[in-house]
Amino acid sequence: MLEINGNRLAPQLIILDKDGTLIAFDVMWRAWFDRFARFISGRYTLPLEARLGLAGTLGYDPVDGDWDPSGPLTLASTSEVLLLVAGQLYQYLNLTWEEALSLVRDAEDDARGVLLNPDVLRPIGDVSAWLQKLVRVGHQLALVTTDARSSTEHQLRALGLEEFFSIIVCGDDGLALKPAPDMALAVCQR
Repeated sequence: MLEINGNRLAPQLIILDKDGTLIAFDVMWRAWFDRFARFISGRYTLPLEARLGLAGTLGYDPVDGDWDPSGPLTLASTSEVLLLVAGQLYQYLNLTWEEALSLVRDAEDDARGVLLNPDVLRPIGDVSAWLQKLVRVGHQLALVTTDARSSTEHQLRALGLEEFFSIIVCGDDGLALKPAPDMALAVCQR
């Protein structure tokens, strides 16, 4: 039995998100954005307008460090984020489309490394004990995230959380992304 806001539920399956639910979103993705932007700035001089345009396009306020919870970095897949940034670089740096795509792919490859750094992986509370309790009382757990599988699996292993999930569906698994129901429906079908 699970109780949420005084309502007793008996679900067979609980589907959870990763970033912002299990792992602190802001620390991890702020580090990613900073490294991503540094990589690009190391190759090209980004005018202030371009830096603010990149941040704004992703739903990030570089002044106060806040993310828009309904913005692209929060909800979009990595490939969608890269397309948005490539469009900004195409506009502000006068790159060809292929040059812009190549630059963002290289920047993402470099920045993805920060997501593997244990210093930016901060669980939200005692996640392990909470998941353990849910499994112990008979709930099957699934994880659905728009993040890439490689970093998702690494992060779960690093935090000792991978064992709790029967099914993991990621943003690069070829399904329509949240808020579309496809990822959750795939979990239910499995």
